[in-house]
Amino acid sequence: MKKLLVPAILALVLAISAPAMAQKKSITIAADATWPPMEFIDENKQLVGYSVDYMKAAAEAAGYE
Repeated sequence: MKKLLVPAILALVLAISAPAMAQKKSITIAADATWPPMEFIDENKQLVGYSVDYMKAAAEAAGYE
């Protein structure tokens, strides 16, 4: 009985958690924006710079928006 119960519970947990894992995760990163060229505010009031690009690439590689 125990040999059947553990795989059944595991299958149930995986079936329930699969839709939650399919959703895109998001992450918020804060910056001071006073250290050009690392991060700064451009003429369009957008946060830009090396560290901004690096954080975006790292978040995308980890599966975050």
